[in-house]
Amino acid sequence: MTAFRSMRSLLLWSLLLFTVSNSQASKVVRLAYHFAFEDEGIITLDRIPTSEEVEAVLCQTNVFFTKSFQKEFNNPALAVIATDADWAFEDYQMKTTGSDGSDIYIEMPVGINFTLTMTTRDDRPLPTLNEVQLKLPALDLESYLRDYVMKAAPNTANYFYEARGIHWQSAVVENVEGANITMPECPKGAQPEALTVGGLGTASACFVCL
Repeated sequence: MTAFRSMRSLLLWSLLLFTVSNSQASKVVRLAYHFAFEDEGIITLDRIPTSEEVEAVLCQTNVFFTKSFQKEFNNPALAVIATDADWAFEDYQMKTTGSDGSDIYIEMPVGINFTLTMTTRDDRPLPTLNEVQLKLPALDLESYLRDYVMKAAPNTANYFYEARGIHWQSAVVENVEGANITMPECPKGAQPEALTVGGLGTASACFVCL
């Protein structure tokens, strides 16, 4: 991770791919998160993360998106769940530009892909596809890394505890199946608040369905 050693602050990049089609109701929003890591941290990164560590990050991701969308849409009944998740340890590099104008390649070896699914506990309509897309760039990814990813179980020992940068991509694609992660029930404290208060109502749907 040579290109990353000189970087000491959080690095946040975003790329939103608008590929909207209002004619196909089977489309879903698919997110890809690529993580960069601190080379000189307390965790040895000469291994790949375990499925359990990735699942713990996804549990925290559920809480982050739920709290964020409850605030953005002013609706405390919303809950967001990452579904159809998969992950890979890969040779992924993001190209950026240094202060001197030279190209810098940031190694981001771990990628997690998932579909956003939204439910609601009341009869208010779910946000539309366009409404959700407009909110994605406003999400606080610094908080996501600091307050959620770094707190994924086991605390301070999870592989992603050393994550210091994230590059995200979003696209509207056909419904994805065949994920390599079977999400367990997240532990108490790592569940969307809207899922832990009472039962879910009958108004429940994938929020990206058109």
